Parts: sequence; C-alpha cells; structure tokens
Amino acid sequence: MTKRGLLVYLAGPMTGMTMDQVTTWRKKATVMLEDSGFTVLDPSRGLVFLEPETIVKDAYEEEFAENKHVVFERDKFDSTRADILFVNLKHSTRISIGTMMEMAWAHLSGRFVCTVIEKEGNPHMHAFVREASSILFDDPEEACLYIVRTFG
Repeated sequence: MTKRGLLVYLAGPMTGMTMDQVTTWRKKATVMLEDSGFTVLDPSRGLVFLEPETIVKDAYEEEFAENKHVVFERDKFDSTRADILFVNLKHSTRISIGTMMEMAWAHLSGRFVCTVIEKEGNPHMHAFVREASSILFDDPEEACLYIVRTFG
C-alpha cells in the first residue's frame, strides 16, 4: 500500500451531541485528507436514522433490532484496519465510551492515533487517553495538516 492509499478513521463522540457537531468537523477533515490522497472512514456513514436527530441518543434498540452489535463490530473493524485513527475529543462535555473503545482497539492494533483535545477542562483528559495517543493536538485542522505532511 502506498502512503497515498492510507486509511484514516475519524473517531469522536456522537452521543449527546447535535448532528452538526457530529458531522461538521468530519466533513472538513474528510475534504482535507481526501484531497491529499487518503481514504477516510467515517463512523457516521450509513446511520441514516441519525440524520433527523437533534441530539444523538445513547442507544437505538429498534434500529438495530436484527443485529444489536452491527455498529460495534463495524467500528471495531474500521478502527483496527485503519492506518491512522484521527480522534477529535474537542468540546466534549461527557465521556464517549465508544470513542474510548476505538482508541483502545487502534492502540492495541499498533495504529497511529492522532488525538485532538483541550489540555484542560475536557472530561477525556486522562492518562490512558494520553498514553493511547501517538500525538496530541489542540486544533483539528493542525492535526489534519500534520497527518498530510507526515504520512501524505
């Protein structure tokens, strides 16, 4: 695989966030990364039932009635096959269990984990998050530029 074909997975909180908060940074990151030749995996893809949501809920039991583990399994697969996990925890107000799982899977799989987080006031700022991260940034755009310059 050439450097231009690297996969980047866009991890970050969804529960308790507005759809605008969930999608805006992902759209910007996708444009920056895809324009530089990366392939981007967005965990919000295919979750059409979330589109009308004002605030994303914890569980969608009816939507996953046939296979309650579909999102869990897909996100685990994506976060372990991606070359780079781009984690945006900025402006989080509560801990995202799903994102923490994705970080752990990626770290355990030897993936590069690029994390965006405030140094103070973020509920995710924890020793485990710092240790699972390959590098920390305060700004998502700076993190994207780092990925492009370093791996592009």
